[in-house]
Amino acid sequence: MTKKLDNYLLSKLSRVFGCLLALMGVTGCDSDEPCLYGTPTPTAEILSETTGLVLNTEGEPVSNVEVRSFPTDVAYVVSDMENVVSDGNGKYFSNSRIERYGKSSVSETFKQLQVIASDRSGVYENDTMYVDVQLDSLATDKFKATATANFTLHKKASEAK
Repeated sequence: MTKKLDNYLLSKLSRVFGCLLALMGVTGCDSDEPCLYGTPTPTAEILSETTGLVLNTEGEPVSNVEVRSFPTDVAYVVSDMENVVSDGNGKYFSNSRIERYGKSSVSETFKQLQVIASDRSGVYENDTMYVDVQLDSLATDKFKATATANFTLHKKASEAK
């Protein structure tokens, strides 16, 4: 008899919790955005272009340096990025697509990119810099950001002999 009572109570309790979870899912969504039950949706898109030059301390171009750029604000996520390396003249051009999650204003919060240069040959020290972006509005919640980051890489101590 006790086992039947336990199963009956568990069954009823499961139904009550199931109803509560369903209510939380329906009432937990904002009325401004589609309700996707915990799946975040981007609220703005930024097409980012970063260009620049990679030189060594003697002013010579450094090729085969991987360059990547990232937003400095955590509300932004890089959703698509090319694998970019500097060419024989030390030049690079990087495109990426950045998405914003949240309701903050893009023009007020998207001001800088963190740009990282990583030497694939291992001869030069990696370098990081923060650069200001030029932000242009393309449409509602769609922007184009351009930035320039020029690097001067120093030889690693083991290579500087």
